[in-house]
Amino acid sequence: MFVLLLFSEISIGILVLKNNQREEIVINTRAFYGLLKYRMELPFLQIFKKGNALNDLQVNSDIEVSNQEMIKDQKEKNFSLDEIQKIYRRVRIIYKRYRSIIIYVHRRTVFDEIKWETEIGTGDAAATAVTTGFFWMLKSNVITFMGRKVELKEVAVNVVPCYQGEKFNTSFNCIFTLKFGYIIIAALKMLYRKIKGW
Repeated sequence: MFVLLLFSEISIGILVLKNNQREEIVINTRAFYGLLKYRMELPFLQIFKKGNALNDLQVNSDIEVSNQEMIKDQKEKNFSLDEIQKIYRRVRIIYKRYRSIIIYVHRRTVFDEIKWETEIGTGDAAATAVTTGFFWMLKSNVITFMGRKVELKEVAVNVVPCYQGEKFNTSFNCIFTLKFGYIIIAALKMLYRKIKGW
């Protein structure tokens, strides 16, 4: 069982979707050869409800074990800009403290699939053509940059111009995997640092 655990993978899929029907981020996580599944759905943050408060964020999540739904949850959370700034500062501290461990995990993460499709129209044919070219350039640069940092297996990028009117639909789907053995090694390294008081 321990050997199976070491060679098993955790797969995380992130879907960012914006069209006329849906505007949300969906996170799918699979572990232990698909026996454990976790799904979270959350809408895009709409900033500035009152002062520095963000709109209530409705989060839907569910957990499946062996294809049996175990936990289903739906709740609303309210964030403020102050809370987001505190989270950002904590993340920076953690990154500085465990930078070498984060890089260790990062280098062993494999991006199995990236699909990025965009449909765009401005209402003017010339402006649509220019905007389409800009998005092609933007996406090419982003994918090239990612390819230098991580291993990319399958990449599909497309930009479709819409000359019939104003439109902006986009979907970004990214799936990456990491072996549990690397996660365990990273956790042991972090524990060792805590014990040493680094």
